[in-house]
Amino acid sequence: MISKHSEEEYNIIDKIKESIVFTLSVYLVAILVVWVRYFIGAYFPDFISEYFLQNFNLLVEYLNPEHFERAAFYTCVFSFPLIYFFLLKFMKRLDFDSFGFLGNCLKSKLSFVILVEVFFASALTVISCIYMDKDALNYLYLGVKSIPFYVFSYFLLTAAVLFYQKFGKKADIVLNYIGIIILLIILYALSKLYYTPAYDFSDAAVMHFSSYFAPVYKVYSGQTIGIDFTNLYGFYPYFYELIFKLFHKSSIQFFSVINTVLVCLSVIFVAMTLYLNIKNKLIALVFFLAYVYLYNLINVFSTQSVFYLQFMPHRIFFITLIFALASIYLKTDNGSKKNLLAVCGYIISCAAILWNTESGLVVLVAWSCFLFYIKLFLLNNEPVKDKIKILLPYMAAPFLTVLAAFICVEILTYMRTGQWLDFYRCFYFQALFYKSGYYMLRMPLISHPWFIILIIYAIAEAKVINCILSFQNCDKDQINRAAIYIMLAIAGMGLFVYYQGRSYILNLFIVSFPALLILAGFADEWLYNMPKDYKFLAKFYWLKPVLLMLPVSYFSLSCLYCVFVKNPNFSFDIVKKNTAEAGICMQNYRFITENTDSAKMVDIITLDSSMLYSMLNKKDTLRFNSVVDWSDKEQYNKIFEYLEKSKAVLVMDRYTLNNLKMYEKDKLEKLFRVQNYTLRAFNENLYIFENKK
Repeated sequence: MISKHSEEEYNIIDKIKESIVFTLSVYLVAILVVWVRYFIGAYFPDFISEYFLQNFNLLVEYLNPEHFERAAFYTCVFSFPLIYFFLLKFMKRLDFDSFGFLGNCLKSKLSFVILVEVFFASALTVISCIYMDKDALNYLYLGVKSIPFYVFSYFLLTAAVLFYQKFGKKADIVLNYIGIIILLIILYALSKLYYTPAYDFSDAAVMHFSSYFAPVYKVYSGQTIGIDFTNLYGFYPYFYELIFKLFHKSSIQFFSVINTVLVCLSVIFVAMTLYLNIKNKLIALVFFLAYVYLYNLINVFSTQSVFYLQFMPHRIFFITLIFALASIYLKTDNGSKKNLLAVCGYIISCAAILWNTESGLVVLVAWSCFLFYIKLFLLNNEPVKDKIKILLPYMAAPFLTVLAAFICVEILTYMRTGQWLDFYRCFYFQALFYKSGYYMLRMPLISHPWFIILIIYAIAEAKVINCILSFQNCDKDQINRAAIYIMLAIAGMGLFVYYQGRSYILNLFIVSFPALLILAGFADEWLYNMPKDYKFLAKFYWLKPVLLMLPVSYFSLSCLYCVFVKNPNFSFDIVKKNTAEAGICMQNYRFITENTDSAKMVDIITLDSSMLYSMLNKKDTLRFNSVVDWSDKEQYNKIFEYLEKSKAVLVMDRYTLNNLKMYEKDKLEKLFRVQNYTLRAFNENLYIFENKK
């Protein structure tokens, strides 16, 4: 017998069911993950293959693969949606009236369920951060020094958000102007932070920068990176080469300008995504400021280097672009314009794959799932055959996009080298990175912030599943919000794989920015779904956005403090000036010009070889990869084969000599016989050898 309930009672019952299913799913997934971790750890212990030891040039202690931790992540990602889907489908068929007293208690205790939900989230946050690296915690609290001021500002900001929710619609125009002004000021501040005319003093910063500039300069100089595909980051150097040739510039300053523009565009795309999808514009502004602080400022202050973030565009530019495009797509009502935007999304995805394979595939999958979800909703009442016929192009489009990207790579490689792509070597770096990882640290199941990020994505998945199971009862806003959730969750989980390879806390901040955008959607959704008739119940609904505002308002205020009060540009301007005048790169440049004849050919084999070639107005024509891209003994063999025939003056740094001595000591001693080279000059970093061959 089916009981009769009012619509409001059904809503309450549905919320209780969803809460029970979600909590139960989390526990079931946790049990499953523990079992998987145990199984993997017991039967497949960590190992490094003999081939790997023989060919890789980094120290072994940095490369201990964490198989069971990677298995834990993938188990969470793939098992939660399935478990939640089937449990929810089963629970929705149950009638609480059939449970008697227990059912009546559940129906009347939604306020208790909400309190438990809030307690669970708070406890999970504390547990996940309690053993967090203390230095990482310090990075989070570098902005506002005055706790009383922060507490006052938090209450003020939270009250402003709640006031806007109630009465602030008339203030939209003023708030929009304020947002534009803040955005312009932030872009100016970031552009000054990111732009640099020189490298840092530290070898680490030089190596970070070189890993991106070196392949770009190789391509610009007429060399290629497409035969062996031994650069991890993709074919982005060909994009830079076109810009270099268009503007007839190839300096490190211009490279810095390009990356600065890309970073600023990424910030604009995030602002567009929040503005177009969040109804409460003050919430959008608060979360945007938090984004800028967490993903653009923390790394600068924590590493004390403006150059670390120079490679951020390679990971996030196209991802933020596709988020903005999806937001525009949802706001467009014209069918032909929507089709045009859909095609543009696949073109952007193709370019993203060429730019950087890993993040490009994330862009493609996120965009494809976004469109497929929207089309599936529109075809909800259509027969199955018609659904398949209409959805078939959207199923084929991702594969055609990958094929188009591959054809472009093949044609590009053949045009530049006269050879087709070497399939055996094509994904050497990717296989190395994702099977073993670099600098991989332990990732506990809980007691680490990565678990919070995963739970946020799980909640987003749950909301999407709820929407799929109740298409008939969802309005357009709910469908659009779910479409954004699924896109953000898929992109976020795809980016998280990069963190698994380089698992330290600052990288977690960089790759988890989709989680912050999801939280902005949650806060906005909670505010607009406030129950109208249940006064006491509404008070508990306020707890969710109010508690969420606690950390987010801190990050927002820290952003304003850094940009408008602390003014980091002043201190970094001094660093840039000193670096340009006396940094490692400038020291090496002066030493080379003082001890070599400018008319002679010079072989520069150093960490900063590409910058030095650029400063000396010489093209990098060495027929092997740059030092930063050495990955196996074959690279060292190419160096010795080249140097045995070369007639040029040789410049090497201490880092390169130590590597050659460590891995090819006999060949190095044979090369530097008296009849081949004599030492002309040296300092604490560089050695210059006169060629006698």
